[in-house]
Amino acid sequence: MTDPNPFAPLLDSVVAIATRAGDSILYHYAKASDRTLKNDGSPVTEADRASEAVILFGLGAIAPDLPILSEEQVAEGHIPDLSAGIYWCVDPLDGTKEYLGRTGEFTVCIGGVIGSYPAFGVLHAPVLGVTVGAVAGGPAFRFDADGTRAAISVRSSPATGKTALISRSHRDGTESDRFLKAENATDRRVRAVPSNSA
Repeated sequence: MTDPNPFAPLLDSVVAIATRAGDSILYHYAKASDRTLKNDGSPVTEADRASEAVILFGLGAIAPDLPILSEEQVAEGHIPDLSAGIYWCVDPLDGTKEYLGRTGEFTVCIGGVIGSYPAFGVLHAPVLGVTVGAVAGGPAFRFDADGTRAAISVRSSPATGKTALISRSHRDGTESDRFLKAENATDRRVRAVPSNSA
C-alpha cells in the first residue's frame, strides 16, 4: 500500500460530503420517489442520482486528481481509468430496496482504495443521523448529527459467538447461513447503531 495514505487528511471533508448527500436523500425520502430499473434489474431512484451528484461534486472539489468509481455512473457505462490504483469507490445510496421499503436502513458509502486494499471509508445513515469513518491503520470514529465525534472500536468476540450485521434484502439463504455458521456468528442483526464499542 502506498504510504502516506492520501485519503487520511480528507476524513472530515468526506464526512461533510456524505452528510450533504444524506440530506439530499432525505429530501426525496419525504415524498413519493420515482423509480426505474437498471439493466441488471435493480432499482434506481431520484435519491440515488441526487446523492451521487452531491458526492461527485464534493469529491471533485477536494481531490480533483482522484478518479471516482460510482455505482450509478458505472450503471450508465461511465467507467473511469483506475490504472493508477488509487481511487474513490462510491455507493451513493446503499440499500435502495430498503429506501423504497421505507425501513430507514440505507446508507451513503464513500471509500478510498489503494491498489486492491480499502484505505479509507465513510458510512452515513441519513435517517439515524449517524456517520462512521476511518482511515486504514488509524482509529475509527462515530460522528453524530450534533457534531459530536467519538472514537469507536471493535470488541473482542465473546465465547458465545460473533455478532453479524446482515442485509434484510440481499441474503442468499444457504450460502450466507453456511458462512455465518463457519464464522460462529450466533447473533445476527438486521440493523445496528454503532456505539463506542461495536
